[in-house]
Amino acid sequence: MGRRNALGKAGDKCMKKTAFALLTIVMIYYCSSCGTDTKQLAPDRGTVASDGLSGEISLAYFENRYYEKFINEAIYLFEFDHPGATISIVPFSTTPEIVSLESPGGFSVEVIEGWDEASTMDYIHRMNTALMSRKGPDIIAFDVLPYYQYAESGVLEDLLLYMEADESFDMNGYQLNIFEGLRYRSGQYMIPLDYDFRFIAFDQNWIDSATADAIKKKGRFTYWELTDMIRDRFAAEDSDVRVFNYFNNGAVSAFRTVFNCEYGKYIDWENKKAHFNDAAFLQVLDGIELQRKKGYFAPILTDAMEVERDFSDSQGRYYFQYEIAFSLPLMFTRRQTDYRQGTLSLPNINEIAGIIVNNEGEATYRCYQTYGMNAYSQNKELAWAFLKFLLSDEMQQSLNLLGIPVNNAAFAETSKTYFADKINDDGKREITRPENIDAYHEYLDCLAGCISSLRYYPVTDWVISNMVEKETMLVFNGEKSAEEVAASLQNKVQLYLDEQS
Repeated sequence: MGRRNALGKAGDKCMKKTAFALLTIVMIYYCSSCGTDTKQLAPDRGTVASDGLSGEISLAYFENRYYEKFINEAIYLFEFDHPGATISIVPFSTTPEIVSLESPGGFSVEVIEGWDEASTMDYIHRMNTALMSRKGPDIIAFDVLPYYQYAESGVLEDLLLYMEADESFDMNGYQLNIFEGLRYRSGQYMIPLDYDFRFIAFDQNWIDSATADAIKKKGRFTYWELTDMIRDRFAAEDSDVRVFNYFNNGAVSAFRTVFNCEYGKYIDWENKKAHFNDAAFLQVLDGIELQRKKGYFAPILTDAMEVERDFSDSQGRYYFQYEIAFSLPLMFTRRQTDYRQGTLSLPNINEIAGIIVNNEGEATYRCYQTYGMNAYSQNKELAWAFLKFLLSDEMQQSLNLLGIPVNNAAFAETSKTYFADKINDDGKREITRPENIDAYHEYLDCLAGCISSLRYYPVTDWVISNMVEKETMLVFNGEKSAEEVAASLQNKVQLYLDEQS
């Protein structure tokens, strides 16, 4: 949600190619309103799951690259165990074309073709039309669809009722804070399969030891607290070092970090109120724009090759690195193995700074896959059984699941991936070497410190996110003032929220 960042018709195609190329470059380095009166009734306890599952249900998603392999694997395994059941993927989804380009740095850079704003809006419109007609797929993936709008209108089942009624489902076996962050009006209308987060590392080449000690001691900081800790030194530096390793127009990424941390301050979905004319929003825009002018971030680049060159040339010249959770275990395991050296530019474990939080001390996280159940489904028993299977130990250990599994048992197994030195006869990973055991427990301690702060999930509406991305870009391009953009967003977003009432 909020991953599509259209920046105006003239530059859309080029910027989309750049954004996807950037994602590919990073992965190379790191591894690899409708109204309704439906009334929901809690299922009878113990009768939710059935051995005699049969019938057919359908499932829809938009982004093939996040969903397709995992869902096809799940369908195959589920139908094998339940021969009377059939699960189909409805033709809502789009399959963009991936084109490879050779970059000057020797990388194979992939760009995405075939996606545009119109196709996204068309998908949303067709899904809205189907649900308004009390039809549509039984299971809905929330990649670009307006979750809050659907949850409030009654077209989604409250899955918390199913979880509580099903004797075979134990919520204690899952990462509760990840589920709770997705609730709306105390209902679980969307369930997560996995999650991901970002943490901060610093570079000892640019940060003095006293500041480094203060950063590590604090461990949790707002964006402004973190940047204030190096502000004076940065101002005194006579070099081209940057503050954050945000790539390609880092001001937009920095703004997105701050905005998502406080999303609810600006968009009150429950009361349908926008708050972009508040002083707090202007302070964010002005603050990021001032940092951009001072050289905190990468410049605006519209060519994929320029992005690749800038990414390659700027390695090692940052105060802070905004790291994906995937890189965390690698930082601990490379002490025992050196085969990754030379292919990854990773900080040392003693350079882990902590995690960015909002003013309430909550860190944000994202989910690659989230699903809801259509309240008009004609086979809710089968739909719930399949959703529960997606959360099972088996599917949560799938190699096609991109994020950290929400299933605790699956996490306990998959977390050993980079530390295990033995595979048992039952296929389970085992860590036997003392140095690997020590590294694994240090990793878990560090990870637990991050996960405990993951309390805020900015369930963004794609339409609003698109408005915000387009308008704020005008500030960083110098085309509009922060005041003009705030006023424009207030009018546009409030109008959109009024339409949802």
